[in-house]
Amino acid sequence: GIGRTLYSRPFYINIPPGSEHGQLLKFEIDWGILEIPEDEDEKKREIYVTLNVKDSNVFRRDGMDLYSHLRLTPALALLGGNVEYEGLTRSCDLDIRSGTSSHTTLVIDQAGVHTEFYKGDHHLTAVVKVPKELSWRQRILLMRFAMLDTQETGAVTGIGRSEEHTSELQS
Repeated sequence: GIGRTLYSRPFYINIPPGSEHGQLLKFEIDWGILEIPEDEDEKKREIYVTLNVKDSNVFRRDGMDLYSHLRLTPALALLGGNVEYEGLTRSCDLDIRSGTSSHTTLVIDQAGVHTEFYKGDHHLTAVVKVPKELSWRQRILLMRFAMLDTQETGAVTGIGRSEEHTSELQS
């Protein structure tokens, strides 16, 4: 051996904000705190810690920026309004503009990972969640909306289009 004894003692270290998975950190510690006998000339020692950061179920990280999904109802995406989303440290409110399409990216400045000198952004990707089932009333209202639709691409099931682009309900 090398004439030294290995000791196992728990102790706490402060992880700097903004640290990432796989990052190697160097700390200087005082052996006296750990109650480990040491030579007088070796009161302070360095230890190296490799961080193992668990992946988030909510966020994806790229540098200091965070990425997540923001689920919207069709009515909220079409008409606009307010929605609550999960921020890094708390829930936040966000105003949604009318006509927000699915997969639109909304950027919240300086709401990402923070360090002492820099604050990243939070990128929210809007995902419009279309219901699998509609009530009878919802279906009638959407059919009426579809009849007023002037888009020329595709045809809605149950609504016929004449050559003048007027719609009529088919039974």
